[in-house]
Amino acid sequence: MNKSNEADRIPFPAVVVIAALAVFGMVTLVQWLVGSFAGILRFGLFLVIIVAAGSWVVSAKGKR
Repeated sequence: MNKSNEADRIPFPAVVVIAALAVFGMVTLVQWLVGSFAGILRFGLFLVIIVAAGSWVVSAKGKR
């Protein structure tokens, strides 16, 4: 009975490989999410700069 339990278990190197792949996948997913969020934030800041510069130009022309 003890032999069948040992035969049914996954070998330790396989467990290490599976765990490493899971951690690698998690890190890749988190990196992708953070990168996407940073890209969206950069685009939003770019839009804010464009709108602010445009309103600055319009207000400067209006004061002349």
